[in-house]
Amino acid sequence: MRQRRIWILLAAALTTVLAVGLAACGQDDPPPESAAQPPAVSAPTTAATAAPTSVDEPAKAQPNATEIPPTPAPAATQPPAPTAAPAPTSPTVASTPAPTEPALAATVPIPTPAPGYSPEITAYAAEYANGPGAIYVGDATQLLGPPPHQSLMFGMPEAIYRQASAAAVLGFEPAGIPGHIFVYESDYYKDLVEKSNLTNPTKLTSSGETINIQHVCIDRNLPTCVLMQTYLAPNLWERTNGQVELSVTSFVELGLAGPDTLSQVADGSLDMANIFTGYVAGAHPS
Repeated sequence: MRQRRIWILLAAALTTVLAVGLAACGQDDPPPESAAQPPAVSAPTTAATAAPTSVDEPAKAQPNATEIPPTPAPAATQPPAPTAAPAPTSPTVASTPAPTEPALAATVPIPTPAPGYSPEITAYAAEYANGPGAIYVGDATQLLGPPPHQSLMFGMPEAIYRQASAAAVLGFEPAGIPGHIFVYESDYYKDLVEKSNLTNPTKLTSSGETINIQHVCIDRNLPTCVLMQTYLAPNLWERTNGQVELSVTSFVELGLAGPDTLSQVADGSLDMANIFTGYVAGAHPS
């Protein structure tokens, strides 16, 4: 029994010695671990080293940035070039209309009056040119334009009507159409323009009068009759403040024959009538 206890004590002592030895060995190992720890510290040092490396990288980026400025420099050189290109273009365009407008403005007043017409008459002709009320003062193109009433176009498109009217006034040799400028250049026409007092109309002095004039057309559908109904009659009414009324009728409506026209106007049977040379050639040869 005593011997067994001795063995237990010896075993405990050996165990203690082994533990102490192991502890001693463990104490010898820590230095290497502690030495390994400095490398762990060197890891942060490596991180710190990485930081300078990142600093070195921006430093390397700076030369790149230095290289970039030259690149914008040529780019900056390019923008001025296109900017300069449009700049001359726009002034060129602006300068083109500028001379054109004066040219047109100079063309408008250019119509010089024919001999015998006053500047006032010439200005009046320019105001009413190419429409109802147009007169001739040396420029036949001022007589061309749309009529005062749509029915006078006889259903033709306006472009064709203008061509036809131009041929009637100016003539068209290829088609054998004679011009009628001689009518407007005659002394008779010039006297009509002067007598009309277009620039200085006679003042209206009467009031409350009622004057009815019957005008007889050959046919209501003829242009001369349409002009009477749509242009002359309403303008006469307005000019006289309703004191003069022009009523329009026709030969057929009155049961009259054309050959008696002149004699009927002469004896007062008719106030006013269209005269057709085909009807009165015997009484008034051309």
